[in-house]
Amino acid sequence: MRDKLRGIAFPQEEVSLSSMVSSPKPEPSYRFGVYEVLPESGEILRQGQRVKIQDQPFRLLLALLEHPGKIVAPGVSLAASLAG
Repeated sequence: MRDKLRGIAFPQEEVSLSSMVSSPKPEPSYRFGVYEVLPESGEILRQGQRVKIQDQPFRLLLALLEHPGKIVAPGVSLAASLAG
């Protein structure tokens, strides 16, 4: 069988490493107006520029973005208001 295959030209298929390796998924984000919230990195961008924000306000904003339509009443813990 080897002898039969000699002389037959098989097309050379070029395979690049980048096509074999899956590209990383883009980080999920929330966009509103000129702002973009990047949950995984803990950043808020305003027109592409990083905005400084403390951890607790960031977590509150993120929780509200992840649970649209929920109401957080004054004096009620965030965890209790977002449960269910």
